[in-house]
Amino acid sequence: MISIESFDPFFLEFRLYHRQRGKSIDSTRIDFDSTMCNSGGLENQFQTTGGSMKKFSRVFTLSVCVLILSAYSFSYGPGNTFFVGLTAYIPSENQIKTGYGSGLGTTLMLTQNVVFSLEFKYGRFSVDAEEAKFLAGNLTLTPIIANIQYYFNPNTNFSPYVFGGISFVLASFSTSSRETPEEALITKQSPRDGIGFQGGLGASFNVSEQVAIYFEGYYLYRKAVVETTLLTGATGQFDTNLSHMGVIAGIRYYY
Repeated sequence: MISIESFDPFFLEFRLYHRQRGKSIDSTRIDFDSTMCNSGGLENQFQTTGGSMKKFSRVFTLSVCVLILSAYSFSYGPGNTFFVGLTAYIPSENQIKTGYGSGLGTTLMLTQNVVFSLEFKYGRFSVDAEEAKFLAGNLTLTPIIANIQYYFNPNTNFSPYVFGGISFVLASFSTSSRETPEEALITKQSPRDGIGFQGGLGASFNVSEQVAIYFEGYYLYRKAVVETTLLTGATGQFDTNLSHMGVIAGIRYYY
């Protein structure tokens, strides 16, 4: 939405407002060139033809300004959004193979450049058997992620940003096969849930007033202990690395 703060036939100052978010995000000052306002310009030309032409001059000037400002109509900064995305995961642990998943969440604008993000992600990985570690099977990670994002160009259609934060990583493992007598003795392997840390880079592209697409790359750090339970009831432990890189493509909806 465009709000006109002041009006003069040859000087206009506008302030842009996002009509959904209701926050002032930019000021645009338009000073017309002396060729329009001084001798020989539109003012003198229209004054010679009487008051009706002066009124037309003002209307025409205002119309030109509105057209100029319309070019900025989608140049909004980060705002409150819902978002969904698809993720490809590249694990740090050699035993764990590349995985795929999805995520959804919401953002809350704190300042013109700073946004708080809360996201729930899901990833599924195939795991190769390795002695004294995981059996062959499938690993599932469900991180709950809180980030602070900083946008470098918040008032443009293309805005790169950086982010970092903390996560709580839920993990589970299911065995697909037991190929040796020793593996047959194992009834369950349970990775422990715990705290992780992440950071990365992203970019957002506004495609309409309420929709943007975004791309992110990040690294999440998480080491975990896995508890192994045997048929006899005995238990053992080993360490594993649940850290991974992620590449995301998704859609944001501004509300």
